[in-house]
Amino acid sequence: MHNVVSRQFFVIGGAVLGLVLGLPATPSSSTIISSPQEQEKQSQEGGHDPLEEIAKQIAGQENKPAPEVFKNIQMFKGLPAGQIPRIMRIYTRALGVRCNYCHVPGEWDKDDKAPKLVAREMGAMVGEINGRLLKNIKELEQDNPRVGCFTCHRGEAKPEGNMPPPKQ
Repeated sequence: MHNVVSRQFFVIGGAVLGLVLGLPATPSSSTIISSPQEQEKQSQEGGHDPLEEIAKQIAGQENKPAPEVFKNIQMFKGLPAGQIPRIMRIYTRALGVRCNYCHVPGEWDKDDKAPKLVAREMGAMVGEINGRLLKNIKELEQDNPRVGCFTCHRGEAKPEGNMPPPKQ
């Protein structure tokens, strides 16, 4: 069942950041930037992007199953390793965070941060919503309705809990 749910996450464009990359630390991969604004500034000043670094580190292994390339993979086990950095980029944008929000820089396989653990659970929730619950709502006008991280987060790590006022 985990693989089925993981594929649903890929299809819907993201639900979790709970991926563990498990690559060895390198001098450049241990410097993770805290915010998207800082990332943009550093990139303009010749800095690096951790996801680009990871893509370079797995070069030549992109078609291998993710668990053969990355340590402690809990999600996306059925996907090729080359898809993982692309998926993580979608998630960082959906939540408005950088890699170090969920991951320990340079020690991607660690499960030391609560947001990473929460993200795995949120991913399971999204899989349940997309895989079972939305299909049972008969009056929806879409043939294949989907939710993803951005549905609630809208670029924020912690989504707004209050409903907006009704339109008048």
